[in-house]
Amino acid sequence: GTITRLVVTLLIGMPTLISAGCLQLSLNPLFTADDAVFEEQLVGQWTCGNETWTFRRAADQDVPPSAYDVDVQSGTTKVTFVALLGRLGERTFVTLTPARLADPSSSPFVNAHVSTGFTFGRVAIEGDRLRFAMLDSGWINKAYQAGLLTIGMSRMWPGARPDDVDVVLTAGPSDLQRFARAYADDDAVFGEQVRFRRVGSTPASQPAGSGGDEKCYGK
Repeated sequence: GTITRLVVTLLIGMPTLISAGCLQLSLNPLFTADDAVFEEQLVGQWTCGNETWTFRRAADQDVPPSAYDVDVQSGTTKVTFVALLGRLGERTFVTLTPARLADPSSSPFVNAHVSTGFTFGRVAIEGDRLRFAMLDSGWINKAYQAGLLTIGMSRMWPGARPDDVDVVLTAGPSDLQRFARAYADDDAVFGEQVRFRRVGSTPASQPAGSGGDEKCYGK
């Protein structure tokens, strides 16, 4: 399907999320089409600071009918994601991938070396508030180095320093789901917070008319 064939690079395709924190990269999505659910209340525009995320039912007939197209507008930059929601126990999770390469190369050789990539985490919709708690790469790296990574399938890439590592998860969706279910309530594992409010609502951290900055990203 299109979702598994998407050619992306998170360094190009996810500028706002990558700069906001340490999101963990996975080679596979958390959910497949058979696992996904569609939540109508997620449809619409959500904002924080200078970012606006617009969720709508995916228009591409090659993606599952339960998928979302997500336009992320950050200043003058716009990137479109494909997102799937699914439920693990009492929690709802989201898995995202950029819908297309933001700046594809004219070289087929270069394009062939761009990795597919997904991120995933918990999602909570509470009235006019939306919150993601994404998988924290810092926790994954520490667990990997300590030999405690319960997924059991990972790949290590050289980091910026000789003693640094970057772990890319290579587990399939079923193993990722077992991992996410086991740690679903652990805020250290899913520690990269992204917070939004529905467009038109009052920022949670500021009274109406007070101005001030919203806290969109953080632990």
